[in-house]
Amino acid sequence: MNQKRFALLAVSVLVVIALVVLLVPRTGSGPGQAAGAAVLPGLDARVNDLDRISVSRAGGETVTLVRGENGWVVSELDGYPADWDDLRMLLADLAQMTVTETKTANPAYHSRLGVEDLSSEGAAGIRLDLHAGEDRWSLIVGNEAARQDGLYMRIADSDQSVLADRVLDLPRDAVGWADDMILDVGPGLVAEVSIRHPDGEVVRVSKVSADQPDFTLQTLPEGREPQSNFKVNSLANPFSMLRMEAVRKDPGPGDENVITVKVVLFSGERYELQVFDWDDERWLRIRREPGPEQAGAESPDEAAPEMDTPDWQGWVFQVSENRFNLLASRVEDLLKPLDANNDGGSQ
Repeated sequence: MNQKRFALLAVSVLVVIALVVLLVPRTGSGPGQAAGAAVLPGLDARVNDLDRISVSRAGGETVTLVRGENGWVVSELDGYPADWDDLRMLLADLAQMTVTETKTANPAYHSRLGVEDLSSEGAAGIRLDLHAGEDRWSLIVGNEAARQDGLYMRIADSDQSVLADRVLDLPRDAVGWADDMILDVGPGLVAEVSIRHPDGEVVRVSKVSADQPDFTLQTLPEGREPQSNFKVNSLANPFSMLRMEAVRKDPGPGDENVITVKVVLFSGERYELQVFDWDDERWLRIRREPGPEQAGAESPDEAAPEMDTPDWQGWVFQVSENRFNLLASRVEDLLKPLDANNDGGSQ
């Protein structure tokens, strides 16, 4: 064997060894890293004591969840409530997840699994810092495995990476961690919708009963026709599965021009939504008005037990552009265009 062929063979052997180091499972490479061991040792005993969670991505993006007297909130959303159902499932997964197999402990290969330090160029992982008083667990969550169920992970202060037995749902932004459903009233429950604009124009549609297939445009101008039943009926759609896209503390009443939307249900429940501009953006307030039975209460406190609704007080929301446009509908938006030859009379 000549010297050149020997050198090529030696290089090939080194490459194979490197791949084996990266891919072959290990069972004793570090405390708590054996197959079947907890990825986050001790968390199962303290998960109910957690009081702060930081979720960080490359570039300095961080979402902080804090546990207060009234539950978990999202700091970056002015303390708006977190989605407890989703968070509870995540915490259960974190406390229970185990190592399927250990992977590389060589930092040079961490990027292949998505578990490199967030300060690294092109880092794609997510860092979780879980705090329970003085105790802390820090984890970098990497790529989903291609041929097995689970995610690659690495304890932040360890070089050892592992394949864990869970796939975690980690929202991309702060709103994703919040309870983003702000109202869910199906169109079949709606008896009447009225929209009052700052200039005094009113749009009102209604049904006599839930069995009536279509809404009637009560503010139909004389001599005009609705564009379609579909168009008129669409005014009852914005309140079904209404999700926020942003939330802020309510700045309180100002000089803004407010569009007031009132919704009456066949059950007697009533909602008021206020659409207004703030910092060149459209925002929305929501409150539930007392129905006929609650309206007779001697004090607001008497009516309160009947008000089984989210706590909207003190918050304003952004929703999708399509929802905003429906909430700001004008009468003309619902009408057939004037005929070019009959535009209101001769000049």
